[in-house]
Formats: sequence, C-alpha cells, structure tokens
Amino acid sequence: MTMETTETMAVTLPVEIQPEGGPAIFHLADVRLGGAFPFLGDAGSAHRLVVRETFVRAVDQGLGLAPALVLITGNLFGTPFPPRDLAEFARAQLARFSERGIPVLVAAGPLDACYERNYASGALSDLERVIVFPETPKAIELRDLDLTVVGVSWGAAPVHAEALAAVSIHRHQRCLIGALHLEIPESEEGLRALSRQIAASGAGYLALGGSPVRRDLSAEAVAAWCPGSPEMVAAQEGEGSPLLVRLGERIAAQPVPVAQPVPVVRPVPVARRRFVRHTLEPAAFNSTEELAEAIRALADPNHAALIQMRGNSRINQFIAVDDLRNRLAGSFLSLEIVDDSLPSPADLEAVAYPDLSVAGRFVGVARAEMARSSDPEAMRRAGAALRMGLWLLEGRRSS
Repeated sequence: MTMETTETMAVTLPVEIQPEGGPAIFHLADVRLGGAFPFLGDAGSAHRLVVRETFVRAVDQGLGLAPALVLITGNLFGTPFPPRDLAEFARAQLARFSERGIPVLVAAGPLDACYERNYASGALSDLERVIVFPETPKAIELRDLDLTVVGVSWGAAPVHAEALAAVSIHRHQRCLIGALHLEIPESEEGLRALSRQIAASGAGYLALGGSPVRRDLSAEAVAAWCPGSPEMVAAQEGEGSPLLVRLGERIAAQPVPVAQPVPVVRPVPVARRRFVRHTLEPAAFNSTEELAEAIRALADPNHAALIQMRGNSRINQFIAVDDLRNRLAGSFLSLEIVDDSLPSPADLEAVAYPDLSVAGRFVGVARAEMARSSDPEAMRRAGAALRMGLWLLEGRRSS
C-alpha cells in the first residue's frame, strides 16, 4: 500500500461539544445494512429490517452518550451499491450526529468498498462533518481534542495489516487513533504477526473492523478492538455491539512525545438477536420425542440456534435430523441440528446379536469399519450407518 499520498485535514469541534475530561469515541463496525444473511434461510430477508432498526437504536444510544467523535470501521453497508432508499436511510441516521456537531469518520470495508474512489454511490459525500477515508492512508486532526485519526478504506485492493505502519508516522496530536477494517487471521501464527503490527503502530487506540463479534486484539500498550456487529449478522458465537471508548483526561498542550491516555472501552449492547449453540447427548433421551421436547424447551424466536448432538448414542438409536429440524424450526429464528454422536465402546462390546443373523453380521461389519477408521468423520459415518441399520432391522421407523 502506497504511504506517500497521506494528507492531513483539520476539523475543529464547536465549543458546545468539547469535553471537560477525556474525549469519548463511539465506535461501530460491520453493521451490514442491506446485507444478505443466507445462514438464516427464509428469515434472512426479514432480518434486513431488524438490522436497520438496530442501527437506529445504536445511533440513539450514541447520541445519548454525547461522544466527541464517531468512528465506523467497515461494512456500514452490505454492498458498495446500496439502493437509494437504503442510502438515504443511512444518510439520515448519520446526519443526526452531524447536526449535533459530532464528526463521523468512515473507513470502508470489503462489503462497502469504495468504487472508483466513490463510497456508497456518493450518499454521504455532502454531509457536513462526515468524512470517508480514501484508499490511501489519511490523517485527520481534531485539534480541540488533541487527537489525530489515521484511516484507510478498502477499494479495488484490500487493506492489509501493513497499513498500520502508516499510523505511527502521524503523531501530530497527543492522542493517536487508527481506523481500518482488516481480514482478521484465523491461524495462531497470523494472529501473532498481527499483534506485532498492532504493537508497532504506536496508537493509543486502534478502531478495527473485521469480526462479526466483539474481539479485543490489544497488544502491549496499544488498545485495539473490533466492536462486532450491532445486530447478529453471522452464525458465530459471541456478541457484538458499539463501543464507547473514553481516552482519558486531557492535559494542557505538551511537546511530543508524551504518554498517551489509556482508553477505557465499554460495550453498548443494542442487539435483539444472537447465534447460540447447544450440546445434547442422545443417550440421555429415551425417545426422539423426549429429545424433541428438550430442544423445544430451548426455543427462542430471536435465536439462530445450532443443536449439536455429541457424546454417546445408543447402538440402535437413530435420529431423523431433517424431520426433527422441520418439526421444531418454527420456534426459532433459524435452527440447524447436527448429529456427531457415536455408539459408546461399551455398547459396541456388549451388543449380543446371533453371529449368523442379519443383524449380527451387520454389526460385525460396522464394528470392523469403525475400528479401522482413523478419520473421525469416517468413524462418525460408520457409527451413523450402524445406528440406522439396527433401527430399521429391529422393525422401527425413522420418523
């Protein structure tokens, strides 16, 4: 990423919102207005309206907290070309901050990336005090806050963690803030590399995007957070919400370098829906109906639920997962049921079917297949075949 094109812009806050103590930042990311939510199936379309309603609540909360600055780090929209009504909706909400004299700084993410240097078809371009970072790092000084924010947007090229190096060279005010959306690595090695780059940025706070759930990625003296989505947008455990970041007491102007104030980060929950995971052991239930009642007891229309059946199942206990899901899905926002259970080793040893019977031969073949399966998935398939076969051979029905 080219670093030479950075520039500085001054923004002076009106007297009425200058803080007595340390400035507060209201930090949002991954709102995904107008996004697609395929993990919710048929409920995905209606969920787009819920995301909009939650964004209004987030703005309500932000205005009530009277921050000195709002940062949005990626994926405010779920598309770089929002339809006109959605663009006007987002514009109207951000204008509520602007009308109060509160600057809003936006770093585009991969879903709402700048297209030909244009963000959201220009929907925010003429809003006073609303600034969208370009595709090369830009420093914005808020002199009344003794604060510099360095941000960069996604465009034709993604923003990589190397862009954090651009933050450290822009220490013009007492507080240094970075604002960008990253692809958060999943590997331990990748996370360690990111941690080193965060620490080297020298920022007092890094406002990051890139995770649908809240993540603290702070390293050494640098506080770095992904707030997560204000409303659920992915089938992932954890919660997201806007963050109120208070940077600490202001002091009289001093020559650089001076110690940066230590930020205090507080979640501001606004979501109504969430993803949940429940684990059940099939062997604990005497019948499929008993299992269904246990799942029904967990039902919540605001939960996208994953029911994982793990541990032991009886050797002849077959569960028709699709049928069970279809029966119970109406009680949840969405429902997925996965059966990863296995017959217990004790049951496999104790099973007593005559060797020459069909059931006995079938058990022998399945037991041998499980014994030589080194792959857990292959063992699971063999165990599932055993359970279903015995269920049917004993004259039962999968329903």
